[in-house]
Amino acid sequence: MRGASAFLNDGGDYLAGSGMEAAKKEAHAAAQAGSGAYGLWAGMGGGALRHKTGSYVDMKGWNLGLGWARENAVQAGTLTFGPFVEYGRGSYDSYLDDGTHGSGKTSFFGAGMMAKLETGSHWIDGSLRIGRDKERLHRACKLRHFEHLLWRAGRRGQGLPYE
Repeated sequence: MRGASAFLNDGGDYLAGSGMEAAKKEAHAAAQAGSGAYGLWAGMGGGALRHKTGSYVDMKGWNLGLGWARENAVQAGTLTFGPFVEYGRGSYDSYLDDGTHGSGKTSFFGAGMMAKLETGSHWIDGSLRIGRDKERLHRACKLRHFEHLLWRAGRRGQGLPYE
């Protein structure tokens, strides 16, 4: 389960970074075209990370995001928002403090909404996500375990513009 949790967090990081930037770019292009419509965006990310949890999990995987985004001028600044779907797939190795080793594969599919408000002096953004996770775990003692879990997640961030 630690591998799946780490992987879902990585998917959230992707959406907050590259996914949001892709959505903003396409929403801005649609707004400049004057149609007031949503812009279609897509992106892909991936990587390898070590998640330390007392013991640790080495995670490798990739994520895909696809969505529609719209840019609206509001009194406070610029609001970008829209729905999305996401998919991720990865593998992991888990090492416990007692020497036990497990490995597995995980994948997830989800959908949600994200938004970002930018003013001249700061920004605030967030997302709500829901989906289904599939995990296949193999432990050193040859135990095999399969899980299908429903998950939900929320995220909020704020900060100053970075150039």
